[in-house]
Amino acid sequence: MARFWRKKLLLIGLTGMLAAGCASQGKTTQKTSVDEAAQVTTKETAASSEQSNSPTVETTQAIPADSPLAKVKIGMSEGRLYDLLGQPTEAKNYLTGKSWIPFYFGPDTHRKEVLYKGLGRITLKPNGALGTGVYKVFKVTYDPSEDGYAD
Repeated sequence: MARFWRKKLLLIGLTGMLAAGCASQGKTTQKTSVDEAAQVTTKETAASSEQSNSPTVETTQAIPADSPLAKVKIGMSEGRLYDLLGQPTEAKNYLTGKSWIPFYFGPDTHRKEVLYKGLGRITLKPNGALGTGVYKVFKVTYDPSEDGYAD
């Protein structure tokens, strides 16, 4: 009989922890095109909107209309990005702080940054739980002096 109650308490405890973890995963989605976000011309404005967990376009200067990066849209899939711009000069992956949160099973545990020589960098993040799903464009950094390598 005591064994039954131990199992029941363990099950209740695990269920409570999972429910608390799921409840803390609030999602906000904001669709912003690069044309609208190209008006962001200072890193301070881009950094303040990044803190609110919304997609941003970080630019050191406005993206020219004739630049291939002007056609990139936030939320575009990695495949569509490569169809539009071709293969990047180099790509790198890195972990975010969310990957170290115990019992966090949501998205955004890691990101991929693709670098284009003479254009800039595009940051992608997976859209599924545990880093699964399709990589989507999260941030575009226009920098014509980009050398294309992640030294």
